[in-house]
Amino acid sequence: MLRLLLASGLLLFGTIKALRGGPFYGLLLYLFIAYFRPEMWIWTGELKALNFSLIVGVYTVVAACFSRERIRFNGPMWLIVAFCVHGLVSTLLSPYVAWCLPWWQGFAKVTVITILIAGLVNSRERFRLTVLVLVFALGFEGVKQGWVHILLAPDEQNINSLEILGDNNGVAVGMLMLAALLLALAQTTKNKWMKGLFGFMVLGVVFRSLTSYSRGGFLAFGAMCLTYLARSKHRFRTAIMMVGVVFLLSLLPGQYWDRMNTITTEDETDASVQGRLYFWQIAQKMGNEKPLLGVGTSGFQVAYNSYDQSGGAFGRSKAVHSMWFGVLAEQGYVGLLMLISILIMALRACGRARAAAKRVNQDDVFVFAGALQTAIVTVAVGGSFLSYHYVEILWHFLGLSFALESVAQRETVRQEAEAPALVSGRTLLQTG
Repeated sequence: MLRLLLASGLLLFGTIKALRGGPFYGLLLYLFIAYFRPEMWIWTGELKALNFSLIVGVYTVVAACFSRERIRFNGPMWLIVAFCVHGLVSTLLSPYVAWCLPWWQGFAKVTVITILIAGLVNSRERFRLTVLVLVFALGFEGVKQGWVHILLAPDEQNINSLEILGDNNGVAVGMLMLAALLLALAQTTKNKWMKGLFGFMVLGVVFRSLTSYSRGGFLAFGAMCLTYLARSKHRFRTAIMMVGVVFLLSLLPGQYWDRMNTITTEDETDASVQGRLYFWQIAQKMGNEKPLLGVGTSGFQVAYNSYDQSGGAFGRSKAVHSMWFGVLAEQGYVGLLMLISILIMALRACGRARAAAKRVNQDDVFVFAGALQTAIVTVAVGGSFLSYHYVEILWHFLGLSFALESVAQRETVRQEAEAPALVSGRTLLQTG
């Protein structure tokens, strides 16, 4: 009953804000539902049967279409749309269209929300609010599981999945992406209690990631630490924090390190590693045979048996376990080039946001841009070992990257326009 009251209360509050505040607050409500999954917090099926996320999504799109604040498309946004359309063509021309079409429809929804994020998150205040909703909605369960597991069952693997992130490997990468934003929130708040809360959450989601025992997650964790150090404005302070990371790793049991050591092992009995290498070979074969379109959105799994020449040695209808090889197989070399271009554009957008923020002393924008770059590098490394190419959190972070560049540019223009007026006013006061 308490779970039902909590979920219903939060949804009611969000609905009122969305109806009064317009499309941006509708977007926040959608993100809350997508990441918090209130229907999973209750034991009955009322909320799930209602399909509230679809209702909110449709409302947000309609409200955005009729809103006075128009969404202005730029190059990256058009490329995201092109990637989605390319996936549709690939799906419709695929021999597995019946399987692929529902998966494409799911990704089309992700694309729409990504465009809304890039277009509606158009101020520093909106950006921070969006990040807060995202980290608390997804981090609530992640932080709880991370701390409970490390305190009560440190010697056991946490294999709990999250619907929006996937299995334990997907959860590991998603939690690390979340940690990058939480670190940015901790750096950009002046409230000591909030700093402490965000720090507590960072440790919780990192624990949640590492206790998944995901080898891809471990490599992503290393990439996250190195990128965060490189992007940090205060390298010495960050280096001290890295010492704490070493202490954090020391808390993990021997079983964890035994599994991590298999990353570089030459033991042929590690079927997981050998299987992934074979799946990537199959993906390359699909891409070579269908270089323009591939086998269709999420079509690798259903097409696998037709390309498998091992006699089922690694099983049947397997997943590709790589976002890069996944896109290559499912959308060909054209789709892979699009995805790489979008990721590069997002990194450059954050780089330009950092440069603009540094010019006019927007410390919060500078920090968040570095955090998003860290998250993108993290998913690029972690996603090399799991099928992450259509996962919502990846695309939502890309949308945030493009939104932050627009925010930084808008703030820069405003502050530089105000600067001459301030100088002129001071001159008049001095001469007077």
